[in-house]
Amino acid sequence: MVVESEKLQAALAKVRTSILLDYGELFGSEERCRQRVIDPILSALGWDIFSDEVVVEHPLPSLRRKRNKGSKGQEEEAEKEKSKRGAPPALDYVLYEVLPWGKLPRVVIEAKAIRELQRERERSCLLESKGQKAVDILRLKCKEVPDGTAGKRQKGSEYSSLLALLDVPCWYKDKGQPQGGEKTSQNQGQASKETSCPNFNLAQTGIRANQEDYVMPGIPVYEVGRYVMPSRIIITSGVDWIFMDLEPRDYELFVSHVESFHILREPLSRTIEVLSRFLSPEAIIGKEEIIWPRCAPVPLRTVMSDPQWQRVLPERGRQGSKICLYHWESVNDPPKQINKSPITLGNVINEFKGWLETNFQGSKIPYVPKSNQPDVYHVFAGLYEMVVEYWRRFPFNGVTPDTIGVYSNAWGEKISPCATSQLHPGHPEQDPAPNEVVDQ
Repeated sequence: MVVESEKLQAALAKVRTSILLDYGELFGSEERCRQRVIDPILSALGWDIFSDEVVVEHPLPSLRRKRNKGSKGQEEEAEKEKSKRGAPPALDYVLYEVLPWGKLPRVVIEAKAIRELQRERERSCLLESKGQKAVDILRLKCKEVPDGTAGKRQKGSEYSSLLALLDVPCWYKDKGQPQGGEKTSQNQGQASKETSCPNFNLAQTGIRANQEDYVMPGIPVYEVGRYVMPSRIIITSGVDWIFMDLEPRDYELFVSHVESFHILREPLSRTIEVLSRFLSPEAIIGKEEIIWPRCAPVPLRTVMSDPQWQRVLPERGRQGSKICLYHWESVNDPPKQINKSPITLGNVINEFKGWLETNFQGSKIPYVPKSNQPDVYHVFAGLYEMVVEYWRRFPFNGVTPDTIGVYSNAWGEKISPCATSQLHPGHPEQDPAPNEVVDQ
């Protein structure tokens, strides 16, 4: 890590002293914990808490209600229901990785008063959450704490903002798609023709309100035209720190790793090591978002950074590799198909070149790589370089490695029925290893 250890050590020493002197004031006040403990630690780690890389009280978008024409009474009832919901929830902190073409959310911090996280530590519901559904942990197991004196139950800390972010089904709606996030048959969401690329449409779901509410998973990032779900959640009072990494599995978000420490009980060396490893700006560079290949394409930048997406099937006639390219234009719209019909690996560059020439006439393409590359990595590396050079020349056309998406029928079980067309041959056990040479 490139964290300045001496600066961090001095800041932690000062914070520890402040906690001991002002423990009574901090015990029940989340706001004081943020100002006197959390903010100084973030600054010492290298975050500029007054810049756009740290967003405080980050609002989540309110649900977009589909307006159906009805009677005056129905419209009044809808307005009453809307007013009951109140203001949309806000995330306490969102930390961003700043890329040349935009910034992407990487870490969400939920701040609590010391008293609230002290309860959590006593119950261990968060500390023992590895392998469990994140939503179940936050909504059910960590909802209440026993009152030892009265034998009753009292409400514990609430996680409404985190639930508003995480409690969203991960799929788009296609023909035959169900409501409410439930699974259906293997034909669910499939393209109507074998020669078509999957058509990822916005989902309608009743998960948060009723069947007419549109819900999208993640935080809207307007620079890249899509929603992004961070894969790291941190819950802290500044004294207790709980780090939770998430992974998608079976239509849900599961906790893949949990780590914690108490700032007054741990050696200073471990406190510095854990904070630097989980929370420093250097630690989140390349910390990818949650990828929903079952619901949407995988961003080209992610395809290049993670070898698990660098795979296609060998050419076997109709059962060979099938690739689809997409473009995100707006967070309120589904990704648009670049190629309507699936293409083989050798046609990726030419297909994308033709799309640029058709949609951005007058913007001369500055760089076109060779289309006869020997393997998957070199094809996507060439496409990535082509997109980056195009963005440098025409930054306002909205073509970046995060607005171009990729779908491959070789991702096997990583593609769920909700967004898979009939292109997938149904033999995931035959999926090639990353960078396998493809028959041209």
